[in-house]
Amino acid sequence: AKIRDATLQKIPYHLIVGEQEQTNDHVSIRTHKGQNLGQISQQEFKQKIFCDALSKTRPKEGLGSE
Repeated sequence: AKIRDATLQKIPYHLIVGEQEQTNDHVSIRTHKGQNLGQISQQEFKQKIFCDALSKTRPKEGLGSE
């Protein structure tokens, strides 16, 4: 129910942390579109969301630069 609620709210990433993930210091990731990205380390996830956020804040070339 929690994953479905997050999907309906269009939260970009859903982190699933169970006993196995805690033991391995990993997180399982799904997108709000239902794509399963599998398990990655917490550090890799931090880098991924940082890069995603950075790419969304960069100005688009050619737009409003005239």
